Amino acid sequence: MHNFHLARLVVFGTVLLLSLIVLGLSANINHDTSNIQTGFGFEFGFTFVFSSLSLAISVISIVVIVPVLVLDHLRKGVITSMVVVELAWTFVLWVIWLAAAAESAQAGDVFSHCGNFDEIGVVGTVCHSWGAIVAFDFINWLALLGWFTTLLVFSIRGRHWNNYVTEESMVQPYVEENKTAPAQAPVANYQYPPQQQQQPQMGCAPTQSPAGTNYAQA
Repeated sequence: MHNFHLARLVVFGTVLLLSLIVLGLSANINHDTSNIQTGFGFEFGFTFVFSSLSLAISVISIVVIVPVLVLDHLRKGVITSMVVVELAWTFVLWVIWLAAAAESAQAGDVFSHCGNFDEIGVVGTVCHSWGAIVAFDFINWLALLGWFTTLLVFSIRGRHWNNYVTEESMVQPYVEENKTAPAQAPVANYQYPPQQQQQPQMGCAPTQSPAGTNYAQA
């Protein structure tokens, strides 16, 4: 049970940390591309779809995960810890992170020659930030998908749809199945042959007269 909760904290903590990083990188890209000054004194700006999408999804993840972890720490039995509720919002999160990862990877057509712009300030920064966003988008997607699949398997196996993730009954069936009975030494089953009882002989055996003895007749 301790490993189950530890895995849950590791997954949510990782997603939360990477969401904060993606939030900062995406905000930095949007800021740099929305205020570009030309040499003629003109200003223009634009934003990439992948950076805006990753920015929005990272904010959603932070808004969802932080209250869940805080409420789990403060009290037990809250609605956010119900299995069916956690399955619902983790499903939504891994789907939108997959969309963000796909959009970021598709932007590789634009940033395929990033190595040629390392010396240019804004372009070089955007190129390096794009690579990090793609990696973190995919990591968040895989982490949430893995936890969703694990929780779904436990729920189907133990029928814990209305239970809470923090309850010990979530993994109790698996604990009981993994317990093995202590090995017992084989008991030899020996069969002894029946003993014959000797019946005591009553009386005396008839005596025989010695051979060759003649008795005289009167």
